Amino acid sequence: MGSLGGSPHILISDDQPDILESLRLLLKPEGYLIETVDSPDRALAAVAAGDFDAALVDLNYSRDTTSGSEGLELLEKLQTLDSTLPVVVMTAWGSVEVAVQAIRLGARDFIEKPWDNEDLMLIIRNGLEKQKLLKKLQEKITEINSAYGELQSMHHEILKTFV
Repeated sequence: MGSLGGSPHILISDDQPDILESLRLLLKPEGYLIETVDSPDRALAAVAAGDFDAALVDLNYSRDTTSGSEGLELLEKLQTLDSTLPVVVMTAWGSVEVAVQAIRLGARDFIEKPWDNEDLMLIIRNGLEKQKLLKKLQEKITEINSAYGELQSMHHEILKTFV
């Protein structure tokens, strides 16, 4: 996790300053470290340079664009940079097709604007908790694999001694 045991670090990417500010005001009192960006390029640069525990990304950035293609492309690139980053996509122009496509591309969840604050907080809390548990699981798997390797080595040494 980007927080290294501290407050979770969340990236918010949206082209609308009022959305960025609303989300910052909603999340900051929960103790989250918030970084906001206003474009897909800046979101990619932030993820490349930082360590985030979650990201909220808009699907549409250009004026009069409602297809979601910009955000879906951003999602693909974010997954390439960090496949473990939980990404929640959001849009005012949601459709079932775009939501399904976003989930297939790796989004953890999909929320429509305007969002319900309680629903959004639940999505974020659950996503962060799931991420924390997945990280712990991965650490345990690494420990088990290491111990298994040591046991195999010891087994070979014992066989050499008695054979």
